[in-house]
This record gives sequence, structure tokens and C-alpha cells, in this order.
Amino acid sequence: MKNEVVVITGASAGLGRPAAREFGSHGAKVGLIARGIDGLEAAKREIESAGGKALVLPLDIADANAVENAADSVEREFGPIDIWVNNAMASVFPARGWGQGDLLGGASFAAGDLRWLADCRGYRRQ
Repeated sequence: MKNEVVVITGASAGLGRPAAREFGSHGAKVGLIARGIDGLEAAKREIESAGGKALVLPLDIADANAVENAADSVEREFGPIDIWVNNAMASVFPARGWGQGDLLGGASFAAGDLRWLADCRGYRRQ
């Protein structure tokens, strides 16, 4: 895994942070995406102390342009992305009020957008 370029959404806490730390401990260069800057900075310190490199990218994954810009930043800093881990969740709240499946549908929509981004940028290996 040495020198692999990895991006992890939701990297500041939960499952994303230890996953980022594990990649870093194997020498990966890790792009860290989440909203919480304090958690991102802590994750960066942990990765770098384990021998990896990290780039902090504070953003909300519900903003597709911000995600695209973050991917560009990672590629400028570290090179082509080898692995993209979608660990963050985004929710879309309906303007008309709650109905059956609204929250799940919103989360699925956001995850679908990130899969689409990965496909467009060629992240999926054949």
C-alpha cells in the first residue's frame, strides 16, 4: 500500500478516522474530507506520526463542486487517486415535509452522486 493515494470522506471521526490512520500506517498519502476541522487536523497528525502523509480538506460532501475541487487538490498534491472511501453521509431534507423513505432516499442520492464522481474521474478499476 506504500505510496497509494487514498481519499476518505467522513475522515474526522467514527469509522473514517481509524481507516485513515490504518492507510497512513502503511505509508499511504491520504486526503481527509469532513466538515470538522479539529478532527481532520487530529487525523492528519495521527497519520503523519504513523509514517503517512495527509491533506486536510474541510468540506461538506453535499456540495458536489467542493468534492470535485477536493479531488483536484489531492491529485495536485499526491498524484492520481488509487482508492476513494465514501464513509460520510449526506442527508437531503424535503421541502414539503417528511414522508416514508425521505431520509433514506436523500442519503442514497448523495452516495450515488459520489459514485458518479468516482466513475467520471476513472477511480473504479476494471
